[in-house]
Amino acid sequence: MPVKILDCSDAIKNLKENPYNKWPSFDEPDNRLWPYALPSIQKGFSFEPGDNVFTMGSCFARNIESRLIENGIHVPTRDFIQTQEGLAPGFLNLYSVASIYNELSWALDSNDIYDFDNNLIEIQPDGFVDIHLAHRVKIAPQTDVIQTRKSILTLTSSVRKAKVVLITLGLVESWWDRLTKKHLNVTPHKQVMRKYPNRFELHVLDYNEVLSYLEKSLCLIKQYAEESIRVVLTVSPVPLSRTFTEKDVSVANSYSKSLLRTVSEKIVQDHDFVDYYPSYESVLLSNPEMAWKSDRIHVKSEMVSVIIERMINEYLKKDNIKKSNQMPFENQADYHNDLSGGKRVNNVEQDSLWNEFVDDFQSERYIKAAKKAEELLYSKPDDPRLYFCLARKAWSDVSWIQCLEHLDKVDLGGKYKKMVLIMKAESQIEIGELDNSVKTIEELEKIVVKRNGQLQFLIARLNEKRGDIEKAAASYKLAVQCAPGNDRILKHYQRFCQKNNCSLSSIEN
Repeated sequence: MPVKILDCSDAIKNLKENPYNKWPSFDEPDNRLWPYALPSIQKGFSFEPGDNVFTMGSCFARNIESRLIENGIHVPTRDFIQTQEGLAPGFLNLYSVASIYNELSWALDSNDIYDFDNNLIEIQPDGFVDIHLAHRVKIAPQTDVIQTRKSILTLTSSVRKAKVVLITLGLVESWWDRLTKKHLNVTPHKQVMRKYPNRFELHVLDYNEVLSYLEKSLCLIKQYAEESIRVVLTVSPVPLSRTFTEKDVSVANSYSKSLLRTVSEKIVQDHDFVDYYPSYESVLLSNPEMAWKSDRIHVKSEMVSVIIERMINEYLKKDNIKKSNQMPFENQADYHNDLSGGKRVNNVEQDSLWNEFVDDFQSERYIKAAKKAEELLYSKPDDPRLYFCLARKAWSDVSWIQCLEHLDKVDLGGKYKKMVLIMKAESQIEIGELDNSVKTIEELEKIVVKRNGQLQFLIARLNEKRGDIEKAAASYKLAVQCAPGNDRILKHYQRFCQKNNCSLSSIEN
C-alpha cells in the first residue's frame, strides 16, 4: 500500500510551489545542503519555556537536553541523570525501537511487569547487571541494581506529564532473550553469555517488526500521556560501529538506517501528532570533512551543534530562544565569505585544517594541534582553544613565560579549567612569581580533591622554591602516592631527593 497518494493536480501544485523540490547547485551562495546540509523542516507544533520534553533513544537525545534546559524547557531525563552518582548520561540510551517499547511498556502498562528475577544476573560474587541497561552501568550489588531499575521505571512513567516526546531511532540489530521473550537494549555482557550460552540470539529486525514496535510505543504514549502530546521522531546518524552479521558493516548500516527512515516516514504519514526531524539527512549529506571525526563513526561537535540549534530555532517560539555560541557560523553564506566580508572564496582547505585541529585538540594531541593552531590564528584570533594548545605546547617545552602569555588569552571552563590552572601555577612558580602561584593553587584546590597528584606536586615545587625542604618532601611523597603512574612527577621527586640527600624508599611505603 502506498505511503501517500496524491491527485494529479496536487502533485503538479507541489512541484510548482515547493521551493525545495530540486537539488541546489554547489555554486549557489545560499546552498542549503553545503557545507552543512540543512534540509527543510515540516513541523506541526511548537513548545515554549516551562514545557516538559521527555527524551528517549540513542545519543542524540542526550545531546539536545542541555540546549533545551538553557531555554527553560523541563527535561526529566536530565534531572534524573544528575541524581545518579557515578553513572554516565549514556546509561539511559536506548538503541533499538524494541527497547524503547520495552521501557514504555514496563513503566506504563500494569500488565507488563519487569522481570527482576531473570533480567538481573549475578556475574561475580554480589556483582549484578541489568541486562536491559547499557554497559555504562557498573556491576553492583543486587540491591543497588534493583534500585536503579526502579528509578528508571519511575522516570519513564513521567512521560505521562510530557508535552513533547523526542525519540531517536538507532539500529535494527537486536539481541533476543529466548527465556523472557524480550529484545535486549545492548549486546549481553560477555560474562552473561558465558553463563547462559544458549539463552540469547541476534535478530536483524525487518520492516514489519520495526513498524510494529514503534506503533505500539506511540499507542502507549498516546494512551497514558496528556491528550495534547506531540512526538518528534529522528533517526540517529551515528552508524553501526560493527555488525554481528556476515555483511560488510557499511552494507549492514545502510540497511539499518534505510529501514528506520522508511518506517519513520510511514509513521509521520499515519499520525498527525508526530513530526520527523531530519538529523540523519543533515549529517549524511553534509561535507564529510565537516560532519565526521576521522573514525567515520562519531559526528563532530560542530555538526551536532548545527542540528541542535536548528531544532531549537524551529520548535521553540522565537521570542524565547537564547542565543548559543556553539554554532560554527550564522548561515551557509558565511562559510563562503572571506574575513574581509565580501568576496566569495573556497575555504574547504581552511575548514579541513580547522577540523584536523579540533580532532587533535579533543584527542589531547597538543603538540600536533599546536602546529595547526599557529596556522589558524590569523582566521580565529579570539578562539581560546587555539591559545590553550599553544600554552600546552609551551608548558611541555618548559617555556614558562610563553606559556603564561598564551594563558592570558584563555578562559576555558569545564574539563579544561583544571589543566589551565595547573599550567599557570607551575609557570608562575618556575619564573619566581610565588605569591601569584599561591592564588592560582588556591583556585585549583576548589575544583580538585586534596589527594590530587598534580596539586600536591605544585605544592611541593612551591615549598621547594621557598626553601622549605621538609614540607616539599612531604608533598612530593604524597604526589607520587596519588599519581603513581606519572613519570614526570616521579622524575622531579628523584631529582629532589638526589639534591637534598633524602631517601626514595618512602615512595613504596
